[in-house]
Amino acid sequence: MIMRRQFTALLILFLVGTGFLQLIHAGEIFSRGSKWNYYKGNDHPSGGDLEWTEVDFDESDWLNGKSPFRYGDGSGGTLLSDMPNKYTTVFFRKFFTVANPKDISELDFIIDYDDGFIVWINGEEVLNVGGVDEPDYDSLAKVGHESGTFETFALQDPGSFLVKGKNVISIMGLNVGMNSSDFLMNSELQSFQSDKSNPKVVSIDPPSGEVGSLHEVTIRFNEEVDGIDAGDLWINGEPAKALRGESALWTFIFEQRNFQDAILSWNPNHSIVDSARPPNKLDVSSATKTHQYGLSTICRRL
Repeated sequence: MIMRRQFTALLILFLVGTGFLQLIHAGEIFSRGSKWNYYKGNDHPSGGDLEWTEVDFDESDWLNGKSPFRYGDGSGGTLLSDMPNKYTTVFFRKFFTVANPKDISELDFIIDYDDGFIVWINGEEVLNVGGVDEPDYDSLAKVGHESGTFETFALQDPGSFLVKGKNVISIMGLNVGMNSSDFLMNSELQSFQSDKSNPKVVSIDPPSGEVGSLHEVTIRFNEEVDGIDAGDLWINGEPAKALRGESALWTFIFEQRNFQDAILSWNPNHSIVDSARPPNKLDVSSATKTHQYGLSTICRRL
């Protein structure tokens, strides 16, 4: 198993280095288990408004601790042993730096939580999972949710709320009830760089020319693609009947036809996209380029 993993890693590095594959450029803004400033919800940290979610809010009297923030669930981190029957919310703040917001196409907010939460970035609400519409310090989560699994929430159009330089993320964690048996918050934030390059076809096997058989056609893309279907590739206007493969290498399987010349083309309404965030569609100019074959007499009738 170890040797297989090492071989796979070397193969990916080789394909990337030779230009056969492109990788998603993801970056970690902060990790799970990191430190936060936090405020216990015995009262409101800014008198009932959302000033506490702004970059220049004075948090000098807040506590500081390492996530996960919890009781009854999980291990490590910061234990909130006084939370049961005392308060139902906890407020969190964390600063992070962005060199250029235009370079970030999407964010992934990844969290293990119990029971609900609301997220603001630079004072703008970007995510509400189980939280009320107008939260106060004594609010409750709308529904119960058990921790134990990290879940991913995509934050789209980050350019509308990120700023160059210093940014702040604010989270309000909510429990489902004052007498709840548990609570947990542990999150991380990942960024994805803008990628506006369409996926392209690197090679087609067999190449154009005289062939002895045209039952299978193998396509290699320059990066991993999704949304691919057998009906995306045609021979003389007839789609393939089956498809196998993965990542950037796919083989289309055709029914053998009685023809002398064959033209390979793509379905102009295909849904082939790369794994960028957001995804880019297969380059039309490349995808619609035709490839012509001549079949030898021996394989014209099978």
